[in-house]
Amino acid sequence: MDNPSSQTRRRWPVIAGIAALVVAAVVIWLLIARPWSTDTVATPPLPSPTSTPTAEPTPLTSASGTPVTPTPLPTASDSPIAPELAPVEPTQPAVGSDGVVVSLPLVEAIEGEGVAPGETSGPAIRVTVRIENATDEPLDTAFIIVNAYTGADRKPAPALTKPGGEPFEGTIAPGDSAEGVFLFTVAADARSDVTIGVDYRAGEATVVFEGALD
Repeated sequence: MDNPSSQTRRRWPVIAGIAALVVAAVVIWLLIARPWSTDTVATPPLPSPTSTPTAEPTPLTSASGTPVTPTPLPTASDSPIAPELAPVEPTQPAVGSDGVVVSLPLVEAIEGEGVAPGETSGPAIRVTVRIENATDEPLDTAFIIVNAYTGADRKPAPALTKPGGEPFEGTIAPGDSAEGVFLFTVAADARSDVTIGVDYRAGEATVVFEGALD
């Protein structure tokens, strides 16, 4: 027969096991009843982009407070056309503002020959231009430009080089003269109203011959 102390010793493991089961049951119940949650830090929403109002330009005002409209800068199309002297008849001499005398001693109706790129063979005029240097300085002929136009609206007449074209060369000494020969495509029925413009020196007005060349 067991004594009371041995019986007590045998009950302790049983009690301990029961206690362990109870603790485990409590833990399981807590896990089920109150599950652990992973709290995350809420990120505040980004503010929606807003458009920044464009500031209205402040109008210019004068000293008196009156609004001033800015004047636009001139463009290339606003550049003034080269000045011209009053036109003269093709048979008359034209005198430049510096005293240079320009004349057309000979105008011929010819059949032009298209030999250079852009040239077309056909009815043309051959104009001899004479320049007399009545100034005290040599005149550089490298800057001389001769143009021809037809009609009141001055339609440009295409230039030719043959037959017989001879541009000016070198310089014209004071008191001397020189001649150049220039060709232009001009139909026979357009020669009643022809304009010949001669630019003989930079900065000087263009001398103009205007009239019939038939």
